[in-house]
Amino acid sequence: MRLSSTTSLSVGLAAALWLGLSQPLAADPDDETKGAPAAGQRVDPEVFEEAWQKVKSNFYDRGFHGVDWVAIGKKYRPLVKSCRTQRDLYRLIDRMVGELKASHVTTIDGRYYRRYLRGAKASSRYGLSLTALPEGFFVSRVLEGSAADAAGVRRGDRVVSVDGIPPHPNHPRLLPKPYEELFAGPRSYVVYPEQETQRAELVLQRTPRPLGRYRVTLRPHPWSEQDAGRFGAKIVERQGFKLGYFHVYHLIDSAFVTMLHDFLLENREELDGMVLDLRGMGGVPRLADAIVSFFDPTHQGPAIHDDRRKRRRGDLCGAIFGKPVVALIDESARSVKELMAFSWRRKKIGPLVGRTTRGAVIGAMFMPLKDGGNMMVPLMDVRPLTGGVHLEQLGVAPDVVVENPLPYAAGRDAIEEKGYEVVIGQILAARRKGKKSGWY
Repeated sequence: MRLSSTTSLSVGLAAALWLGLSQPLAADPDDETKGAPAAGQRVDPEVFEEAWQKVKSNFYDRGFHGVDWVAIGKKYRPLVKSCRTQRDLYRLIDRMVGELKASHVTTIDGRYYRRYLRGAKASSRYGLSLTALPEGFFVSRVLEGSAADAAGVRRGDRVVSVDGIPPHPNHPRLLPKPYEELFAGPRSYVVYPEQETQRAELVLQRTPRPLGRYRVTLRPHPWSEQDAGRFGAKIVERQGFKLGYFHVYHLIDSAFVTMLHDFLLENREELDGMVLDLRGMGGVPRLADAIVSFFDPTHQGPAIHDDRRKRRRGDLCGAIFGKPVVALIDESARSVKELMAFSWRRKKIGPLVGRTTRGAVIGAMFMPLKDGGNMMVPLMDVRPLTGGVHLEQLGVAPDVVVENPLPYAAGRDAIEEKGYEVVIGQILAARRKGKKSGWY
């Protein structure tokens, strides 16, 4: 994907440098608890110093966004003694790095990194995430095909209790997702099985009235975003049209490139249009290039669709779908996904539907901390990849704005539904012009 006459997303990024993601840690990936303090364990004050030093040595802007980093360390260092748990310490560190007013700088619980940010590796999980709002904790995501999905848990359900305890930020079964102080939004969590077979007893509420309460017992099983993407790919019929839907959860590895490539090739004759869901975290820039090229009739260079070696690396490229297509975005779309949305609009591939993306657009890497956690640190200004256009803290706005309230949504995804509506409008507009197939 070419963002200017001379620059694509992949240029200038080393193989190990991903936008918001790095190579796996040296820690044993099969040992989920290695180096991870329990919620109540005393913290090591040296972790604070280590985190401060990693930012000092690696932050991409040597002027630290106008902040005196030495003075910031002095400001927060005395507060370490008040931290009783690892979570307390990580929140303090996050407050400190929040003074930089930059994305991609935060702490990550080591268990979360190893279990949920390992790409294609399936791990034992329930498959649901919660977001803390003033009204309570609500299910914000359910992975297609997961234990939570099979049990009937739906987006927007309020969580009344987990294992008999009302959800709260220090709940022993809730593992915090990465949080950036820059955006100051609600915090999100995953319900986490400490052991691979540990069940979770949840009481949830589908409606504002208690009559909507129900109880489920979730048994974790190995599952991943890759599995969810494959399970959730579908063809829906609306107003007599057949529309494809595919969710690119992440671009950590080549899995979503090859899955989308095969989905398009297998169904393009049958489909009248396509909805591509870009919501979620980023990944590797060259994989973003590949996906956009599937829909880009102006793609330059050879088309690669049947090379086995390149297929394994996700180096498939070239236009293969020329019918109307829309892309879905919201505030969860970040990093490389935002560069994809930027390129999507510049190439006029199709409308962007949803909400403005996160505005987290800096090249970064994860770095291990001595307590088993991780520190994400920004290493690269990516404006050369957008022709100088600044997206950090601004994001990419949609062409069609959709509000998608979470509380008591009963599983409804207003952005996805609007995507179908918009792509049907594109199909009808093209047909009024006498075009029934091919590039619009």
